[in-house]
Amino acid sequence: MKLSIIVPTLDGQVPESVKRAVEGRAEVELVVVSGVSPVAEARNEGLRRAKGEYVAWADGDDEVSADWLEEILNHTCDDVDMVTFDVRQEWHDGSGRPSAVLDGRHCGQLWSKVFRRSLFEGLTFHGAVHEDFRMLCQLPKDLRRVHIDKVLYVYRRRKDGLSQHRDAWATWKALWGLVKVCDSREMARGIVERFWDFAKTPVRRLIRR
Repeated sequence: MKLSIIVPTLDGQVPESVKRAVEGRAEVELVVVSGVSPVAEARNEGLRRAKGEYVAWADGDDEVSADWLEEILNHTCDDVDMVTFDVRQEWHDGSGRPSAVLDGRHCGQLWSKVFRRSLFEGLTFHGAVHEDFRMLCQLPKDLRRVHIDKVLYVYRRRKDGLSQHRDAWATWKALWGLVKVCDSREMARGIVERFWDFAKTPVRRLIRR
């Protein structure tokens, strides 16, 4: 069994903790997609290049725990389609908000999950915002899942990141795109949560710089 770790990054940055984890591991490949935008195209390129039976995701400015890789490898097997784990969200936007632990089973992001690569066959990421949530909603509902009740990933929410909605028009288009493809109560709930997050965004962050 081989694991592909896909890192979409504009500047080629790869988390040091990810580099340490994969060093010398023949059963793991690091797929760095540098300079490709929007992020959906970088994710699509990563999937095209990935050779592993499973894929994990990491953002270039986040970090993983020391046992992230071992835990993933210990839980991926023929009887599992998706592995989820908890995430610590850290705010780096000057707000002073405390960090929080997110349940990876309910996160709408890819970095809290590992997938059987074949699940993405015939599917394509779209856009620069909420592209991961949109993809998750397209996956089969009857996946064989395993959850690791540990914090294995550190998500750093930065003031200049896409999650801060600095480009209001791009965010609005992404949200409206989700509405047009909504086909379940679960997805509708996720869309409402994203609209609410957008509505709470300070006006100063909605101005594209």
